[in-house]
Amino acid sequence: MNERFESGNLSAVDQSPAADQISAAEQLPVADQLTAADARACPRSPEYDRAIEIFARNIYDPALIGDLNALKSKHNCDINSQADVIDFANAEMAKLDPHSKLFTRAELEALSRGHESDLGGASVASSRPEAEPPFQVEEKDLGSGIAYLSISDFRSNRVLLEMSDALQKHENAEAVVLDLRNNPGGSYSNAAHTSAFFMDTGKLYSAELRLDSPLEAPQFAHGSFQLTPNVMHEARDFEAHAYLRLPDLVDVPMVVLVNEGTASSSEMMAAALRENGDAKLVGTETAGQGVGQKYFPIPSLDAILAVSSLKFRNADGQWLGNGSRNRTGLTPDMLVEQSDGAVRGSANDSQLNAAVLYLQVQIAAARKKGSAH
Repeated sequence: MNERFESGNLSAVDQSPAADQISAAEQLPVADQLTAADARACPRSPEYDRAIEIFARNIYDPALIGDLNALKSKHNCDINSQADVIDFANAEMAKLDPHSKLFTRAELEALSRGHESDLGGASVASSRPEAEPPFQVEEKDLGSGIAYLSISDFRSNRVLLEMSDALQKHENAEAVVLDLRNNPGGSYSNAAHTSAFFMDTGKLYSAELRLDSPLEAPQFAHGSFQLTPNVMHEARDFEAHAYLRLPDLVDVPMVVLVNEGTASSSEMMAAALRENGDAKLVGTETAGQGVGQKYFPIPSLDAILAVSSLKFRNADGQWLGNGSRNRTGLTPDMLVEQSDGAVRGSANDSQLNAAVLYLQVQIAAARKKGSAH
């Protein structure tokens, strides 16, 4: 997606209204009532209040919030430090959206060194600012005219150059295996442009962006991306753009390998190639994560707040969910469980072996048809 859409407007943090002030106990819900004395003894934390306010004003589904005043007041007597602010805010946001989080400077520095596990999983690491990753595209010749291409993630736009080089190296391949297993996603823009290598025309995805706005009057922006033979079209609510597209370099039978680790923009790519490029999906159901984040600096906490503000739909209009309780992953055309102890890309990789067998049949049929002419 256009980078402006992905990164969000960081200045939005300055547009959030000031926190509401507690003047009397009766302003609070019954479940969280405080006496007037308690309210004076346990005032709201301005930092916690601000983090929750930004979260509420930007989360993709305002209905998730419920009673905002109760959420802001819930930990009045518990917050005694900046660490408490981060811990309690993250605990409450995680209940509503697993991908929204306050990141401290130490966590961001760990992320920049590539320690994804320090941040609790690939779905978090895939969408945060970070250092350039190592090579994102792996390629090799599987024999029998089949090329193997694997994309680790879409964090850097280097993936476009690497994929172009890999495809040129295998320009005479009669079939392609594209491995998106355990690809946590990253930039939707990078995934969309990479998809152009494998399809001629068709819709890539659509998106809905929650604009910074109050719960009682939420506002949204909409956009969609579509490929034509010459350009990539981006349509928004009140404007349209056209970009030069990358060439369609693959016009041979293709399999996309997927599993439960295939998430976010990699799911979008897999769906687009199946809908528009006649690719077959092989493996297991994907993660079901169709959300993306905007980022807001919180200087007083020396932290950055990530809020899931973007909701993406696949080429067929399906929203895959939030990757947690509400999720509907892509169902493969060929459901193949991985063998215990199998090494990805090796001789005991059951999913890759199934893809190769399928493509060998397709190649044989194409050769027979060619010889008949």
